[in-house]
Amino acid sequence: TSLRSRQNTTGAGQKSDKKKTELISDWTNYQIPWTLGLNFSYGYTAGFTASIKSQHRAILDASFNFQLTEKWRLEGRSGFDLVSASVTSTDLSVYRDLHCWEMAFSVRPFGKYQSFQFRLNVKSGKLRSILRLEHPKSDIRSSLTDIIR
Repeated sequence: TSLRSRQNTTGAGQKSDKKKTELISDWTNYQIPWTLGLNFSYGYTAGFTASIKSQHRAILDASFNFQLTEKWRLEGRSGFDLVSASVTSTDLSVYRDLHCWEMAFSVRPFGKYQSFQFRLNVKSGKLRSILRLEHPKSDIRSSLTDIIR
């Protein structure tokens, strides 16, 4: 295996590269704040009786957070159980800063506990619980059916 590096020592190519970088940076934002997390957990539960068997769980979780713009944020989390070869619960959410208000939409698109939630509230701490519109978490199928009808 080899690793090679080449540098321009004359400086002639550096000016044109700098101009290209400036042109690209005028319309491209590479400074989007983000986080990505990976987590592995293993659990063992001993069975106490013959009817309750011992259980193993090995879960690989991934989460992300992207600040798309100053006012938009996208978050998500999901995992995979390596023992049962199944996807754990997945959560996705979108947040929007509306100056004095804030809006959030969260969804758990599949799995045993499918749900969604929409929330619109004032940012002020004292008024937050009073001035709030929230659609509570519910079964996504029945809620979507109600919307379609």
